[in-house]
Amino acid sequence: LVQPVLCPGEKKCFLWLTGSLPYGIESIHARGRDRMKKVNAKEVQEKVTATVIKALESVKVDGGKWQRPWRSAGNGEAIRHDGYVYRGMNQFMLSLVAGMSGKRNIWATPVQWGELAKKRGERYDFRGSKCVAEILRPNTATVTKDTGETDGFDGDGVPVPKVNRFKVITSYSVFPVMSISDVRGTEKLLAEIDAKNKLADHERDARAEAFIAAQNAEVTFGGDSAAYSPRTDRISMPALGQFDKPANYYATFIHELTHRTGHKSRLARPGIVNFDGFGSAQYAEEELVAELGAAFTMNALGIDGETMDSHVQYLDSWLGKLRKDHKFIFKASHAASEAMRYLFKQTGADIGGAE
Repeated sequence: LVQPVLCPGEKKCFLWLTGSLPYGIESIHARGRDRMKKVNAKEVQEKVTATVIKALESVKVDGGKWQRPWRSAGNGEAIRHDGYVYRGMNQFMLSLVAGMSGKRNIWATPVQWGELAKKRGERYDFRGSKCVAEILRPNTATVTKDTGETDGFDGDGVPVPKVNRFKVITSYSVFPVMSISDVRGTEKLLAEIDAKNKLADHERDARAEAFIAAQNAEVTFGGDSAAYSPRTDRISMPALGQFDKPANYYATFIHELTHRTGHKSRLARPGIVNFDGFGSAQYAEEELVAELGAAFTMNALGIDGETMDSHVQYLDSWLGKLRKDHKFIFKASHAASEAMRYLFKQTGADIGGAE
């Protein structure tokens, strides 16, 4: 029996795997609709940043290397129950939750699970389950700023001030969601999703090769390190045989291709256009964009690999930036999502999606 109840027996919903109740979202009772709460943008940014900091502080470091907490452990990219692909911050946070909890990266609100069960003629049951993540939808307002310049004259000859108009995020609409792992009776649905997305090893390699070839990047093979040079716009890559498994080769290659999207002739990211050396504070920000962009892309391609560039030196820089700037992870996720879209656009695929 489908129960349109968010967290039975609970007064509020557990979010972000922290066990905390940051947004005060009440339980949904049998009214057939999901409860949404509008939350101040600064509050959301602070809570999300605190979660990311906690995740980074808990990573395991082994020999100067570390394992990314936002890997979805082969679950693929974060999708809704109907196949819609989440982007930007939602893709990042849902994959983070999936990777840390071991849950499948397929999500929906309780009411959406109920509607799907009715549509498919199946019986889903999530009594006793909890929502462990949430979807953020930004709400914006248009801000007008006087430039101090004149933009012509009106009919009476009076100077018209020149203004700039831009949108700012003022708040977020927050929707708690539940993983398919916590919804009983979805075995048939899950089997269909897995069958649709499953690729044999040789097919997966072929798809990755085609994806890389479509970028038309200049690449030099050989040596023991992988890198992208902003000055020459060229990638250096070890040969495939130097990696312990093909997935790590493709993961590393895609990481460098993500850096390449920042070139002035492409997306013109500051860390690439104004490159001031590996290990600098600015380049550490670019490295986070490449980490997230590569993770998003690898999830979309079904590649579960590790890059060669997972040096622990960037962790402290990221943590320092996160503690000072609550918008940092939002900006990095947005830039990473743009990089992924650019890479897929070169293949002729419009992956669409929204943040």
